[in-house]
Formats: sequence, C-alpha cells, structure tokens
Amino acid sequence: MSSPTAQYRLLVSRAVTQRLTSPSLDDIPPPPTTTLATWERTERLNARAKIIACLAVLGVPWMTFTHDVEKARQEVHILAPTRYEEEKVVPGHDAKVKERDGMRDYAGGEMVKREAWKRMQDGHVDLLRRFGRARLMRINRVKLL
Repeated sequence: MSSPTAQYRLLVSRAVTQRLTSPSLDDIPPPPTTTLATWERTERLNARAKIIACLAVLGVPWMTFTHDVEKARQEVHILAPTRYEEEKVVPGHDAKVKERDGMRDYAGGEMVKREAWKRMQDGHVDLLRRFGRARLMRINRVKLL
C-alpha cells in the first residue's frame, strides 16, 4: 500500500487532469441528449464522487483539496531541454571492408569482435573434439583387452 501522502498527491493530480473541481460539475442537470459531452460529464461526476469518498477516508476537507488542486494547476513544470547530437562520423571508416571466411569483417567495428569470438569458439570446439576422440580411443582399447 502506498502512503497517504502519495495517495493524496495522486488524487490532486487526477483532479487537475480531469478538471474534477470545475464548477461545471456542481448541481447542473446534464443535457438531455446522449452525446460524448454527456458521457464525459458522467464519467467526471463518477470520478469526483470516488475522490470525495477517498478524501473522507483520508480525513481531508473538500475546500482544502480544491485549494491544493488550484495550487497544483498553477504550478509550471518545465522539462530540462535534451539535446540530441549525432555521432561523429569519420569519412571512410566503415568503408574498410574485407572478405574473410565468407563473412564481412569491419575493421575496428563489431564484426572484428565477433570474428575473434568465433575463432575462440572454433578453438574450443576443436579441443573438445580431440578430447572426445582420445576418450573413444581409450574406451576402444579397454574393450579390446
């Protein structure tokens, strides 16, 4: 469960985004037609009723809540600017391509690392094959005796 402070901040945030303290929700009968505006107003009234119930549980009066919502509505939130820069490209760096073992090998790039890893893995596989052959030869010798 979250703390009462976090719950209260969530309620204030929801009230700001859904305009739940708006006077347009106070005792005005809904329009007679069934439109999107009617549905939106009904949803906002339901959300407002739920918030009032939550405030009663938290012990916060409605006037204090509306004051906090107005204060939150007036706050200006500024995001820090993010500057995106493209990577520095050295002309011809990626053009150095050579063919090796049927794979393209980029000098100084990721393919060189993959090629080194592949050679190491090939060495391990070769070593395991040799151990396997030696073991089979030993087993065959034991069977012959």
